[in-house]
Amino acid sequence: MNQESTPLLRIRDLSVSYGSVNAVKNVSLDLFPQETLGLVGESGCGKSSLALAIMGHLGAKGRVSNGEISFNGDSLLTKSRYELEGIRGRQIAVVSQDPQSVLNPSIVVGEQISEVLRRHLSMSKKQAWDRTLELLELVHLPDVNQLAKRYPHQLSGGMQQRAVICMALACNPDLLIMDEPTTGLDVTTEARVLDLVNELRTQFDAGILYITHDLGVVARICSRVIVMYSGYVTETGDVDEIFYKPAHPYTKSLLRSIPRIDLPRRKRGGLIPIRGQVPAPNQLLPGCVFEPRCDYSENQCRT
Repeated sequence: MNQESTPLLRIRDLSVSYGSVNAVKNVSLDLFPQETLGLVGESGCGKSSLALAIMGHLGAKGRVSNGEISFNGDSLLTKSRYELEGIRGRQIAVVSQDPQSVLNPSIVVGEQISEVLRRHLSMSKKQAWDRTLELLELVHLPDVNQLAKRYPHQLSGGMQQRAVICMALACNPDLLIMDEPTTGLDVTTEARVLDLVNELRTQFDAGILYITHDLGVVARICSRVIVMYSGYVTETGDVDEIFYKPAHPYTKSLLRSIPRIDLPRRKRGGLIPIRGQVPAPNQLLPGCVFEPRCDYSENQCRT
């Protein structure tokens, strides 16, 4: 990663609203080619809304109320629906946390991957099928000739997720958005998928925005991390800075609530959960948004 180069993805002062509710508030970030940028926070902090805004998939009630999203130097917010359809899947691809919501249960897995290649790259049926088998081998799936002819329900959860990764990588996208792709997988399968992400990042020369609530995953595959809370960015830094010199009380609280096997046993201590829960976007109080849950709260934090 060369941060002197032009960012692959640049977001400035982005706000996302659903009706009168602000889900994302003045978020800015840069993602560079061949970089894996972690986006971390509890559920309800606005991570997925940010990803949907990048893809232009906010739905009928969602809208970008402020800010700018640039991809390869071009504004995504000025693109027409037709132009966005040409970018999605071809230049920007998404791997979601639930492969069953992506895979069609009535179509064999190989055909679903082949369809992406035929649609975006205008491949013939044979070319697309041959490339599908290559992609399935690339993500280390066994006996790909038989596996490609199976329906999604005939695959394990880890196999389904790797098939979805194949679909996302089929057109060699510049940007890969991974929204908690290992949620629901056992730890062994999760480790294999994370190793695969690291491997594919360099093979496909892609930038990856990795969305998760798991700081352990971030430590394993990301170079930089952005911490979000209640729609705001609270802290940004290199992974080592965030883990060993966290500045924001929310980041410190997140770190105290996860196991630290990197520390000597005598220094690990017990896990300290964060009390309370993330407030609803329409129930924010004046002052610091994290104040009601913060161990360092003072009177001035409320104002």
